[in-house]
Amino acid sequence: MLESVRNSRDVMPHFERMASFHSLCVCSLVPKEFPRYARIFHPAWRVYPERRKAIRWADMAKYAGTTPHALMQWNNIAAQGMHDDRVEPPDEGRMPEEVIKPLRKIILRHSAKDVGCWLGAAREWGWDYRKSTPATARIDTGARAWDLFRAPVSMMDVRPFTNKKQTANLIWCEDPSWWVTTDIDLNSTYIGGSDALIQDILDSPALEAWPAAPDDDITYDADIVNPAKNLGNVPALLGG
Repeated sequence: MLESVRNSRDVMPHFERMASFHSLCVCSLVPKEFPRYARIFHPAWRVYPERRKAIRWADMAKYAGTTPHALMQWNNIAAQGMHDDRVEPPDEGRMPEEVIKPLRKIILRHSAKDVGCWLGAAREWGWDYRKSTPATARIDTGARAWDLFRAPVSMMDVRPFTNKKQTANLIWCEDPSWWVTTDIDLNSTYIGGSDALIQDILDSPALEAWPAAPDDDITYDADIVNPAKNLGNVPALLGG
């Protein structure tokens, strides 16, 4: 179960390893000094009358005639529709099931059985917590604020809010051997970890992931390969 955190000062050393959030690079989301980093793309959705199907960014780029690459941005590579079907953009600020389930399996393979993790949940969404969620400490870094929890690594996919789709925005191992961030304004998840962990993520057929570097641009201006398109749904904070 989720455990409350009494003192946010316990986690401050982890955040001190990050670059300033306003530098808007990977290491402003994930602490520095991990051996490797990866960017995991949240799928978009091809919408049918009674269901929706996940679309990889690379498949959309092939359909739209754009170029997939590590810094691609959805509004640069996407078409409005796909084969006459409506397309919904990737989820922002949370990991969909298609991401968090395979990611959890990979992380568990690279974590000790009895290890725990920290979780940070952003309250900007306005969701209420579920009744079983304990009161806890909050950390405010000046640009972002999170309520902090602890849990076994096996519960890294827990949903603390009444909106059962909303995952934690920060998840990191107490070792700390890896760190996962899904920023509230972004449609990708960034992770830092060991060479073996990141390679397994990049090799996973269930995930669409590309290598990332600590100084990679995370904003919607990062894609200088594909011309920008006005498809809407660009967050104001990170937009150009």
